Amino acid sequence: MNYVISQGWAFYWGTSEWLASDIREACEIADRLGLIRPIVEQSQYNIFTRGKVEFEYADLYKKYKVGLTTWSPLAYGTLTGKYSNGKPDGSRFSKAAFASRVLTPSYDERVEFADKLKPIAKEMGCSLPQLATAWCMSNEQCRRFSPPRAARREPQGDRVRRQDHPRSQGQDRCDLQRCSQCARDRSSRVHPQTLLVDLSSVLQLNT
Repeated sequence: MNYVISQGWAFYWGTSEWLASDIREACEIADRLGLIRPIVEQSQYNIFTRGKVEFEYADLYKKYKVGLTTWSPLAYGTLTGKYSNGKPDGSRFSKAAFASRVLTPSYDERVEFADKLKPIAKEMGCSLPQLATAWCMSNEQCRRFSPPRAARREPQGDRVRRQDHPRSQGQDRCDLQRCSQCARDRSSRVHPQTLLVDLSSVLQLNT
């Protein structure tokens, strides 16, 4: 990778879905040999998939200055709410092979969980995808992510956007804490950074 960077073909290099132990080893080898460390990890992160970002990578952020860019904030679309009434024709979960390969927890559990979040999104005056994205971005390590493919096809008005929210920052934090409380029902470990966020500061326009 040093050669690639020295030739100007890349500015830096990173990893994607690596184990924390492998990233740590790569950084230590780079330091020992005078090479360029990986500086960013690309990992899936959403309210269902949290282990790597919140726990496994915890020491990498400060010790090795590894940054993070995450993907699938809508959990393959299950946090859009579009599956509440079944699997639309042509959707990825209408294909059994896809659903069985990627889902933990199960498809039904995810849809049920998404339905529980809908009242919270309604109270906050935002869409369910906006709420799910704000939840991800409330983790200080996750302020950058790849926009969902579906979002690129949605009307601009339904994309995640910055908005003047009529409610107080404290109320926004409380409502996002309710999302994490739903998650706590599924897992005993909840990252504290997922509880504190000013919604108006994280609902960014994807253009």
